[in-house]
Amino acid sequence: MNAATPCQQFYLTTDDERAVWSDLHDKYHRTDGLGNRIDTRRTGAPETGGPLLHGLACGAHLCFTNGDAWNTVDWHGAGHHNEIGRLEEWWGVHDRDDWLSLQERLLTCDVSPWYWDFVLDARTALARRHGPRVDPELWRDQVEAALRRRVVETGGPGEPHRPGEDPELDQFVAHLRGLVGKVLRYEARFRADELLPPDGHVGTVAAWDIGRASKMARWGRGARYAGHAEMIKALERASEAARSAYTSWEAFSAGYVLGRCLHFDEESYGSWYTDVLRAHRALTTDPDSPWLTVPFRQGAPARLTRQG
Repeated sequence: MNAATPCQQFYLTTDDERAVWSDLHDKYHRTDGLGNRIDTRRTGAPETGGPLLHGLACGAHLCFTNGDAWNTVDWHGAGHHNEIGRLEEWWGVHDRDDWLSLQERLLTCDVSPWYWDFVLDARTALARRHGPRVDPELWRDQVEAALRRRVVETGGPGEPHRPGEDPELDQFVAHLRGLVGKVLRYEARFRADELLPPDGHVGTVAAWDIGRASKMARWGRGARYAGHAEMIKALERASEAARSAYTSWEAFSAGYVLGRCLHFDEESYGSWYTDVLRAHRALTTDPDSPWLTVPFRQGAPARLTRQG
């Protein structure tokens, strides 16, 4: 019981007892039975307002989906062997070195494709010059110009960069121009579903990596690839990264949702979108949500005073 934890214990059992446990598991266990809920630990949680609790709250989307307590640092997850299996199956992490590498890449937002934020940054640059309402075609042109300029800067002045000189580059340019339309369509849906305000847009999808970094710190601990201090440090770094990129939990959530949709949804607006939309609504309205108890900015008052 509790393998690879400080409270590991061994007990004698019989084949009959194992058969009973297996039958009960098959009868009552539901893999999705505990998901889609906010679970808050009432004792032993970090203090309100600090970077550790904030870093834990960055993983609230995944905690909601999995039904995990969002504010615990005593992480055992689904058990040692299951935590190892989770990281192998979903992330290709097989050992401590794999975890260290992936954790760092998530914290530095190096897992998601770089060009997602490249496209969003092009709109931000235009908005600074022309105001918040950016013409979509102007945005596409800005993306193409910035990309071709980047090729010259990174490859040298002789690098083919003009239309027609490099078919692969032209194909990638077309992909990024198309990504502008995809972002606009997702944002329109987000506004219709009140995930964004009427004039809102997503400035960065960094939250998609940061939110997963928050959980990866805990998954690494559950698999015993990370020490306790390493987990705490990773959570505090997730907090710092989130506060550097966003100004509110709502904006953080919108960035997370867009990243998830770009990764999985392919504009089907299926469960990859509807599930995370349900999480967003709960996390921004439920009084027990960490996003209503943990201030996004240090020093800002929480909307509720309940201790998570």
